Amino acid sequence: YYLYLLQTEYFQVQGDYAKASEYCLRIIEVVRNNPAVYHKRRLGGSYLNLSQNEIFNHYFDYSLGFAKEARKYFQPGTANYNLGLELEFYAYFYDGKIDLAQLALEDLVYNPESEQSEFRLAWRHYLMACTQFVQKSYKLVNEHLNETKALNKDKIGWNLGVRTLTI
Repeated sequence: YYLYLLQTEYFQVQGDYAKASEYCLRIIEVVRNNPAVYHKRRLGGSYLNLSQNEIFNHYFDYSLGFAKEARKYFQPGTANYNLGLELEFYAYFYDGKIDLAQLALEDLVYNPESEQSEFRLAWRHYLMACTQFVQKSYKLVNEHLNETKALNKDKIGWNLGVRTLTI
């Protein structure tokens, strides 16, 4: 399990996401078939990792399926469940399915019981602003950008994206 986990990380750092996905699948097989390493969260986390790799591979349908599978292993509103929703957002967004991307993100933005930091919520408002921008709903873009104050500390990262979108 740990060898495959390290190999996955190695290939992710190398940018070889196809190979990283191959090792994610091996991890899932090991976790499913070995009681010594089986744990719901471990299996769910492996699906999250695989979903993210498939986004990098531009296999958005696969990514979406793996994100949905991952969410089955976590309680709604928890950080990992929310990460699954976020990966669904990315899969839809990059695949050009903006309406579905927005729906995936709405629960993260509007659910006050959702487990997330102030920074993460601000980031998700930024992502929602991106969906609104693509849909040419500029008033809604500004409303969401007003909720991104926690990103102001990240001067060269997310804050740059917020400032660019504002312009």
